[in-house]
Amino acid sequence: MDTNNHNEFEGKQTTALAKRPEPLATLVNPVADIYETADNFTIKLDMPGVTKESVHVTAEPGRLAAKGEVVGRHLEGGTLLFSEIGRKSYVREFHLGEGVDHNNIQAELEDGVLMITVPKIDALKPREITVR
Repeated sequence: MDTNNHNEFEGKQTTALAKRPEPLATLVNPVADIYETADNFTIKLDMPGVTKESVHVTAEPGRLAAKGEVVGRHLEGGTLLFSEIGRKSYVREFHLGEGVDHNNIQAELEDGVLMITVPKIDALKPREITVR
């Protein structure tokens, strides 16, 4: 704990700490890594705390959007006096070029990491040329 914050709370009654008991809502732009293979692009988004139910991925021609929500968890039987963890709303958008198949995009969430696989259309995939 920061000593400045600690001094602010010293000697005050418990109710004095409850200046901001409601969780703050924070908009977060999740960090991303993008990988390319011969068949697809993979977007890796770091979204700690989201659940599969709270993540939404949408795709349309030219645009891919990923959104997720984290709602702070509170101790059962305790009273929330101060909150900085609060709620987080993750939002990230990407431009999709003409060379991707936006109808077959897939997404998986594991341990707070969202992996979105964007397949390439056949015209972008490398192909072997037979030498005669």
